[in-house]
Amino acid sequence: MGSPAESRSSEVGITKELFWEAPYTGCRLDAVVFGYASTKGPRLLGMAREMELDEDETGGRFRRERLIYSDDHGRTWQDGESFNLAGDGSHVLVSDYLDAETDTYFLFALRRVMDRAKLAGRHVMTYSRQLYRVSHDGGHSWGPEQPLIQTGAEFNEQHAARGIWYGKNGGYVCTSPIRLSSGTLLLPFQAWPWDAERQRLNTTKCSVVWIATSTPDMNRIEWEYGDYICGDAERYGSLCEMTITELTNGDVLAIMRASPPGTLSKFYCVSSDGGRSWSEPKALTFDSGEPLLSPSAISRFIRSSRNGKLYWIGNMYPFREDHYLTMPPNQQRFSLQIAEVDEETYGIRHDTVTTIDESEDGDVPREYSNFFVYEDRDSGNFILTMCEACALPLKHYEVPDSYTGTYMTRDNFTSHSYRYEIAL
Repeated sequence: MGSPAESRSSEVGITKELFWEAPYTGCRLDAVVFGYASTKGPRLLGMAREMELDEDETGGRFRRERLIYSDDHGRTWQDGESFNLAGDGSHVLVSDYLDAETDTYFLFALRRVMDRAKLAGRHVMTYSRQLYRVSHDGGHSWGPEQPLIQTGAEFNEQHAARGIWYGKNGGYVCTSPIRLSSGTLLLPFQAWPWDAERQRLNTTKCSVVWIATSTPDMNRIEWEYGDYICGDAERYGSLCEMTITELTNGDVLAIMRASPPGTLSKFYCVSSDGGRSWSEPKALTFDSGEPLLSPSAISRFIRSSRNGKLYWIGNMYPFREDHYLTMPPNQQRFSLQIAEVDEETYGIRHDTVTTIDESEDGDVPREYSNFFVYEDRDSGNFILTMCEACALPLKHYEVPDSYTGTYMTRDNFTSHSYRYEIAL
């Protein structure tokens, strides 16, 4: 398959190498590097998670997750703290944040809390809590695990934030936080809203940001909660997995994964008050106004400290929309691109699109998603890590009537993680 028109005005170089190999047949090994754990030390922190396909090849389950770290600029890696996921899947590392002003490192995890055995089957949408830990020494030691709770007398572990009640609904950190030029910290979050009228969970996800102010040493943090970004499900589907950035004019731009029926698009919103309120969602386009086709998948912003340009990394399609709607969902992520963002129009600059990787095996297609990216301090290049996962559907999955491909086996489910260096 082809890719969107690629950059000719400013060359971007991509190199790819094996990062972490799956340890056994039937294992999908997701190994990613979050980034630096300190402004001073060389330590890089990441995560390696094992998912195994069942023997009957009808489903998979998480087995183990562990922190990984490197103290030699990523040349070698060591295992850190390990979490057993084989029982209830109760611990999932979701994001990190290095606060450059205070040299404080945050690690965010989603935990499904099980007080009694009979709760073990309850869903992550209702019985989970967002937690975080803080390190003041570059990830060598950690403070106690803390729940993310909105500041105020009415909020506690049972009622963590406006619209969030343990046992009714929940949410989790979806991408990396940012610090605004004002000093405020914004934490991207997605939630399953509670329908008070019908007294039930709404599975159409919304986006929101936590707004943090703190003491200079980051030992005390006040957590506010912005307005929800929710929309008509028939128009947007879920608006979730938001990635945020501060523009040169001080506004905050958010791009969200969406799942609008019968189409493939990302949506964006803009905040002029530091994430407290947002504009109406609009479909993301190229800078020319041409539609940008993109599947329901996570994306990320990253700004280069070397050239000051803002980049967006996501899945972009080269062909007309109906070419992709007949694909199983994971196969819609068959290529991943990087491009510059026009900070005045919020469009993606079409003439700067460069493909990072794309699937070339028609029999065993791969997907390119759920990546992490950071900027290397020495070279200024972006380092992206992700699993090159098999995109075949499981045997019991519902697929389009036109689907004629094969299904997942333990052999082709086996997937390794790769490291990409993006030279600007």
